[in-house]
Amino acid sequence: MILIKAADVKINKAPPVSGPAIDKQFNINKYVNDKSSSEFNQSTSYGNVQIIADGTAASKQSLWFNNKVNLKYKFSNDFYIYIDSDSPTVGDGLTFTMQNDSFSAIGVNGESLGSYGTFRESNYSKYIKRAVSLEFDNYINSDYSDAQLGISSIKGSHIAIVYPNEFLKNNDYKSSLPRESRNHFYIPHYDAIPFSVNRGNWVPVSIQWTPKFKDNNPNYLTGGDFKAIYNGESVGSGKYIPIGQFTGKNSDSNNGTVKDVDVYWGFTGATGEQTMIAAIAYGKLPQVPYITLQYRKNESGDYYIDGTTVNNKKMPPLSLSYGDTVEFKLAISNNPNNGLGKNLENPQVRNFIEQLKADGIQITTLSPIPNIPVDASSEPSVVYLKGFVNKNYTAEKKYHADIYYSIDGKNYVSPSNSLNVNYIQRKLLLTNSIQNVTNPNPDDTSNSLKKVFPGNSKNSNGDVIKFNFSISNDGKIPGLNNVNVTQPVPAFFNTDNIYISYENGNMQKLMPNQYTVTTKGKFKFINIKNISMNNKNKINFSIQGRFSNNGPVVNDGSSYTPYINKNGTSISDDINGLGDTMEFSDDYRNRINILSKSSLKNLGYKDSKDTDTELYNVFPGNSDSTGDSIEYKTLITNTKDSVSSISNLNYFMAIPDNFNVSEVKIDSSDVKYSIVKENETKNILVKGLSFDNSNQSKVLTIKGNFDSVENFSYNSNFSTSSKILLDGDYENILSQSNIIKMGFTDNSLNFSVDDLNFGLHSHLYANQIINSTNDDSNPYVEFEDRRRQKNAFSLSLKQESPYFDDENSNADFEGHLLYNNQDLTLGYTNYANYAKNKSAENIYIDKKPIKLKVYSNYNVQGNYKTVVNWKIKNGF
Repeated sequence: MILIKAADVKINKAPPVSGPAIDKQFNINKYVNDKSSSEFNQSTSYGNVQIIADGTAASKQSLWFNNKVNLKYKFSNDFYIYIDSDSPTVGDGLTFTMQNDSFSAIGVNGESLGSYGTFRESNYSKYIKRAVSLEFDNYINSDYSDAQLGISSIKGSHIAIVYPNEFLKNNDYKSSLPRESRNHFYIPHYDAIPFSVNRGNWVPVSIQWTPKFKDNNPNYLTGGDFKAIYNGESVGSGKYIPIGQFTGKNSDSNNGTVKDVDVYWGFTGATGEQTMIAAIAYGKLPQVPYITLQYRKNESGDYYIDGTTVNNKKMPPLSLSYGDTVEFKLAISNNPNNGLGKNLENPQVRNFIEQLKADGIQITTLSPIPNIPVDASSEPSVVYLKGFVNKNYTAEKKYHADIYYSIDGKNYVSPSNSLNVNYIQRKLLLTNSIQNVTNPNPDDTSNSLKKVFPGNSKNSNGDVIKFNFSISNDGKIPGLNNVNVTQPVPAFFNTDNIYISYENGNMQKLMPNQYTVTTKGKFKFINIKNISMNNKNKINFSIQGRFSNNGPVVNDGSSYTPYINKNGTSISDDINGLGDTMEFSDDYRNRINILSKSSLKNLGYKDSKDTDTELYNVFPGNSDSTGDSIEYKTLITNTKDSVSSISNLNYFMAIPDNFNVSEVKIDSSDVKYSIVKENETKNILVKGLSFDNSNQSKVLTIKGNFDSVENFSYNSNFSTSSKILLDGDYENILSQSNIIKMGFTDNSLNFSVDDLNFGLHSHLYANQIINSTNDDSNPYVEFEDRRRQKNAFSLSLKQESPYFDDENSNADFEGHLLYNNQDLTLGYTNYANYAKNKSAENIYIDKKPIKLKVYSNYNVQGNYKTVVNWKIKNGF
């Protein structure tokens, strides 16, 4: 019967080790409801995992390793077991079994675990003959198979060594068993230990066979010690198994046998009403040499094992393309406890090499494979294989570097770990873009243009467009001579020049015989012929031309996609560029690009902080004199290679309300202008600007001066910028210049003086000197210095009148103000001097105190005040 893999069995936890692919190393026998099944479920996630039970009820399965083990030699077997279930109860269990029955040997399902016989029938039969099992029993059947354990200290799941043929009647335990359980078959359990099912986890198991000989004569095998360790705990101390258990002859156990006793080893598993998922995993297979298949690509870096984690990142499958070099390293080691006891003779790598050749890898180097000794101290034998990919295609392949060898004339095969390879076809890569040379739009992308002017009947010159595309070939795709490249364009596109460059060289113009232009409906097809791509990494193309549309503008969503073909046939559906799209517009303004740059200058005064775009301390005039004269200049340039002339452009700029324009010129010629109000702002408008050709520049100059304005804010600023409009359309601005600014001043020096307060006194006497009670933190004299030229000046003061009381004309008090002991009633007294080029600073009374002197002992009660006059004088 040919077994067929069915659905994947989900293993909820990855095995703790990686290892060789074992899916073809076991002969599988599966039954469901005692009917042979050709389907078996497998774990596709882990190559070193083999399923023993797949969750099906009333099923049984046996797996026997392809190679037998010779019991005359030591044999060790290390693996992991996994048991899980979707049900609360896990049933029934599995065994590791060594048997000399057959390649298809299998027992009964349920409590017999796929190894034992019919406990619940009148005759015990259908067990695996000449065998020893190590059972992992998930469920105790104390009425039948596990009756012996039912009356022991072990009351549940257990591990034990069992002879599948050694059945007994329960009447040996009549006094201890329930009446209904008497006269049933049971099976003896040796070295039994309790077993807690570690659901959903991988648990290590180790098996060791040590042969025993009569009188230590290696020619007479009498049996061997069978030792098992589960999760670090020994199952007994190592049970002696007589060789007659495998040959069926007690005489062999007593006298020994000179014959080789070759037995199968493997696993069984079974379920009844309760189900389970059970699996085994190997890091290294026993009995056979362990082969590690490693690889590296293009002769660089370390060798890697497929699926290895490097820097906390799992390595992806090996990817290969035409021309890549690949090297394989096979490290082969032989377990001294392989159960064969011989060197591996004449090892060969056959199917792996044949499969590589079939898949397009040409082998250039294969190092010889020596005989592989049975020696625990031996270093692994290493085989190197090197080749390169000479086939260009896409495929996913999986390889095993199996080793074929012989021992004593018997042929064996040993698997390696698996290697997944993705073959990736090398293809030409076509990248393309489109560019509006005349009028780039801010919304343009590399493959989409907005507001393209196609030309019109008035002026047929449309925008200049450039189609750019490149073909990349890394130099390794064969047979790419006579390649044609086709670029579709609109039918009204007139080709000016076509350029080509190889690698990173200069662009060269193609001759007319190197391309053809064919018009079909609304498209033109520009076909560049006979391009050789062999050994060329990259070829760049550029097609430039101008639109000349005389009809209506049509936006039909057409896409212009370049493509590659060979002899008229597309090389691959993938070798197409991206679709270039264009949105056409007959708006004439989109073809104009006017740059304008404005500056200004104060013709009457230059401040040290003035720049070309910002003036400081501009005098706007007052009632006594006119303000400064100002000159505005704007450089206007047409930067587009678009049309032969541009006319009807307007210049528009906001100006201050009190600025009087006296002169407007373009270059050196006077032009007409008008003053217009727009949004409560005064503006100057100049019409009729024109440009005869691209890159022509003109300078517009405006001169004028400021006149006095009532309520003008001298601390204000005025900002403006010039705008270029088409046909007086204020909503559509073709160009707007930089911002220019002016800050104003009235060129004055102003100051204010606080009242001087001498407080409240109950008694005054002659010659008494009184200090002011003013707050020292506030200035007594506060200046606003808006002078553009800071000349020297002096400040003096005078007490203008005697003290008086507004409410009492009969009040009498004589007091004189003093500064620096000078009587301020006698005339003006100098109070402060300010040097040239210095701004006037505020005066605080505590720094320059003014005092009050009392002249009489007889003073009438009252609230007294006097008047102080101040005077500023240029110079000191």
